[in-house]
Amino acid sequence: MRSGHSPPEAWDRTVRPRTGEPRTPETLIPMGLRELEIHHTDLNAGYTFTDIPQDAARWILDDIADAFSRRTPASPSLLLRATDTDFQRDLILQR
Repeated sequence: MRSGHSPPEAWDRTVRPRTGEPRTPETLIPMGLRELEIHHTDLNAGYTFTDIPQDAARWILDDIADAFSRRTPASPSLLLRATDTDFQRDLILQR
């Protein structure tokens, strides 16, 4: 995922997108994919959550779980479990 055009140290810097949560540039990629896929379903153009590619859905759910686990004060416990695949992610809360 890292580009050869950026120095390695650039990928480890902390940035703050509009959501306000600290991120590294590498974690902005799944965040952008999440926004694209979720808002694509909002267009009412026949694209639904079932149309999201399985690998992308796993990446998005992992990103959402990671974002929730970084929130303070701590978010309530959460278990993400897909009903059509073997995907499951327990939220580990930071208190």
